Amino acid sequence: MKARPMVLPLVVAPHPELAPWIYHILVMPLDGCLSRLPSALSPGLLLFARGGAALLLADGSYRAVPRATLTGPYLGSRESRAAPGSAFLSVMFRPGVMAEALGPGVGELRDRIVPLDEVLPPLLVRQMLETVDASDSPADWVGAVQGLLRRCLRPRRDLARLADLLG
Repeated sequence: MKARPMVLPLVVAPHPELAPWIYHILVMPLDGCLSRLPSALSPGLLLFARGGAALLLADGSYRAVPRATLTGPYLGSRESRAAPGSAFLSVMFRPGVMAEALGPGVGELRDRIVPLDEVLPPLLVRQMLETVDASDSPADWVGAVQGLLRRCLRPRRDLARLADLLG
């Protein structure tokens, strides 16, 4: 099997259509390392383009993190261990817009990691993962994630708030 090149940390501006909803996208390698993530008030989308990770549980065991997830705000730090050769994308939602954009509210996701195909249409999530798997290019990975978000945004829930957000 051909070795996949690892990416350097990369920060990508969101597509203009997504800019009112998300911050810049982080693409970063995690090559078999242990990491401690601080608490975070913003929910986000996490995708392992390569490899994966497991969260340390209170009993000292590890639980695998699904490959593509929607993560809620965490009020405490989390420790995880990445598999060798891992690379991930992180997309954080701007405060107050995730429920309008995708459906679930922050309260529903607090301290939770939910598989993305339980929140968004499974077929679209699978197609996004196939696009990511077919390429070694971080730009293609980012494009696939942004394409999924652009197809799944639901900015119709509160038209007045949407108008305020979009200016």
